[in-house]
Amino acid sequence: MKLINTEIHDINFKDLDKSKINLSDKIIKNIFPLLEGTQLSKLEESESLKYELKRKIKKIKEEKNELENMIIKYRKQKKIKKLLERISNIVNAGLTNSGSYRHETIILIKVIDTLSEDQLNYHLSETLKTINKQFSVLL
Repeated sequence: MKLINTEIHDINFKDLDKSKINLSDKIIKNIFPLLEGTQLSKLEESESLKYELKRKIKKIKEEKNELENMIIKYRKQKKIKKLLERISNIVNAGLTNSGSYRHETIILIKVIDTLSEDQLNYHLSETLKTINKQFSVLL
């Protein structure tokens, strides 16, 4: 690149501060479109990352809720299994010979899936009491 010396001065020596401002404005005008394009691309990238983050957080919350529901169902099924095992022990021991207890047991087995956890806990404790009472009488 060749530099050509001319008699035209780029800077006005009489008002140096004003010349510096004009020169800086010209530099900014030439560089600003480059910076603006970079800034816009960074802003777009930032917005897309924020959107992805929100989407992933939402997905994680949905999966967390799904897992919590599955844990609740698992606990309930575990209690139902335990209750049915205790009822089986009661039946095998011959404790359901009385008509009212047999009728209650049949109704309980029919509606066991619709019971709440509190009701399941109640019936678990009642069957345990029945088993303990009968076996304590036998001993």
